[in-house]
Amino acid sequence: MASPIESTWLFKDNDDKPTNGEHTSASCGQSYLRFFRANVGVLLALLSGPIIAVANLCSKLASEVPPIQQGFLSTVPFFIAAVSLEVWRREQLVYRNIKQTSLLILQGTLAAAGTFANYTAVRYVRLGNYTTITKGVLTLTSTVGGAIFLGEPCGITLIIGAITNIIGVVLISRPSFLFHSTEEVGEALSTTILGKNIVGYVCAVAYAVCFSLMYITVRALGENVSLIAKLLYQGVIVIVLSLIVTFSTEKTVWSMSSDTAGYIVGMSCLSTVATYFLVTTCHIDFVGAAILLSVLDVVVAFILQTFVNGIEPEPLDYVGAVIIILGCSIITGKIAWDKRKMNDL
Repeated sequence: MASPIESTWLFKDNDDKPTNGEHTSASCGQSYLRFFRANVGVLLALLSGPIIAVANLCSKLASEVPPIQQGFLSTVPFFIAAVSLEVWRREQLVYRNIKQTSLLILQGTLAAAGTFANYTAVRYVRLGNYTTITKGVLTLTSTVGGAIFLGEPCGITLIIGAITNIIGVVLISRPSFLFHSTEEVGEALSTTILGKNIVGYVCAVAYAVCFSLMYITVRALGENVSLIAKLLYQGVIVIVLSLIVTFSTEKTVWSMSSDTAGYIVGMSCLSTVATYFLVTTCHIDFVGAAILLSVLDVVVAFILQTFVNGIEPEPLDYVGAVIIILGCSIITGKIAWDKRKMNDL
């Protein structure tokens, strides 16, 4: 799955000239630096998983704040960071090419719809069901979508990685529609709860599809459109649409306990970092591989529920965690090996 990394503002030499670390050098230190630069997308994708897990936990704990308002609040630091980067780098933001502009607007719109759906799904769907649906759909649509729309390779390594990750997610999450749960059956007897569950399931699928298409759009724009432009368009569109939807459909909550405020701040900052990491990864590397590697958030969520919520892990939890780590290791190793050969290290 070798993927040549195009020049971006992330990689500049001492003379401020772009470099991908593809030039041969006798220096061992320079060789390893080139190797790191080539695999920075993999590293960011792996780091995004644990960050997403903690952000989702904060969102769950701040349940008194309506879901769309949570989406708005989580976008505020994202927008501030995007504006700060633009002030620093002064990248081009307006493109004459109508296709590029249209894709930038599409990226932001998909991100907004996915953000709304995500925070709604987290609220109304049991964590196991939510995790299984979103990770399963996100993995499949990103891998298949990347192959169809972007011509990304979908070799045996990626297929094995996708299968192992999905199996691991199912074993850890143990959704009620696959594993019998008397609690879920009892809740379903209530018409109100059933209606919320249906809304939650629809939103979970919508979140996965929207974000998968958003990441594909980021990659489709290519590196001729700067990363900062992608981040800024996304931040502006999400924050404007979330404000409109929040004040149109929800009763906003601005007075909250110090604990809830802390969870909101944590959720906002962590979701900003995770989104930046994944958008950057899709900007410079394959979408399918990036999403597969981000599935590590399920393992971290499993650890969090053990230490934070005091839930005793079961044997299937350990098996699922090992399978996910194995799947991510296979994909990471294959990407690193291909890029090592590509750079003749």
